[in-house]
Amino acid sequence: MEYTDSVGAMQILNIKSHTTLRKYEEQGYIRAVRPFGSNRKKFKIVELERAIKKG
Repeated sequence: MEYTDSVGAMQILNIKSHTTLRKYEEQGYIRAVRPFGSNRKKFKIVELERAIKKG
């Protein structure tokens, strides 16, 4: 599975704010994972593309 970081997720979702990305996550539109041993969030590209289609 392909993952991207928050900057890549923002590009895919066509948003410019980290705050908006966090709101999408809090509202359940997208989901982030933290790989073992990492503090950085990763997002599934397929899931981001699905969120776009849902609108």
